[in-house]
Amino acid sequence: MRDIDLKTTGISPRLFRAKIQSGVASQISSLYQALGSSLAAPIFFVALMHLFKSRVSGIFRWLVLCMWLFAVLGMAVFGFDDQGATLRANDLNPLFIPMFSAYGMAFLLVMWSRLEINVALIRFGFITLIFLISSIPLINTFTCGSRGVFQWPPYVPPYIAILQTWTTNDEIITSDIPWAVAWYADRKSLWLPMTLQDFVDLNDYDRLGGRIVGLYLTPQTGNAALINDIVKGEYKEWAPFILRSVNAKDFPLRAATALPIDNQCIFYSDHDRWTDRMD
Repeated sequence: MRDIDLKTTGISPRLFRAKIQSGVASQISSLYQALGSSLAAPIFFVALMHLFKSRVSGIFRWLVLCMWLFAVLGMAVFGFDDQGATLRANDLNPLFIPMFSAYGMAFLLVMWSRLEINVALIRFGFITLIFLISSIPLINTFTCGSRGVFQWPPYVPPYIAILQTWTTNDEIITSDIPWAVAWYADRKSLWLPMTLQDFVDLNDYDRLGGRIVGLYLTPQTGNAALINDIVKGEYKEWAPFILRSVNAKDFPLRAATALPIDNQCIFYSDHDRWTDRMD
């Protein structure tokens, strides 16, 4: 997605099949967590074998299943770049949690009714137990210690938002986290191009409908493996900027300023845009 031109080398039906297969297997293996660690949600698949008295309920569950299967296929095709994140960007499973839980809970209550335990207190305790088990991840989140108000690294919303005061609406910022710049700074943001030449072409020929006036780098690249990711990896063209050892005299972005927290973020610009605005 960081390339200007689409490259089809290395693409084959065999690799595409392997990608789909591994993507589906990965989703199935983490399905319980993907469905919010809700005890009732995975039981939806067991409820598919139950004959509900309501014809509408019986038909609608198959429609929900079809939507989920196509969602799984779509997620396998597009993949997940943010592995390890609590909620991944392309993850559609949370959208199905309410309906899955509704059918799962209905099935559990049907099975409970067949035990013919007509004690209201015991039935209440059974339902409470289901909710308590489902809430364990949430309880653990609030009791495992203090957590920051934002996910640092690499996000520092107040200091990303300050980029809005340094740029205008028709100017463009390139970054290793363009989604955050677009959201918090409300500015057009471009994912860091693969090469410096791509940057120059986009900027000099006005291919984006505006000038690229800033480069915002964060620990997203700064904390990457030095040799594998920065020096020889996908960010090798930008290694001098990431390592802050660049001589930018002949580059459009000549000025730079470090930003909190602990100066781990840096903003390169075409000129000093911050001296009179740091008050």
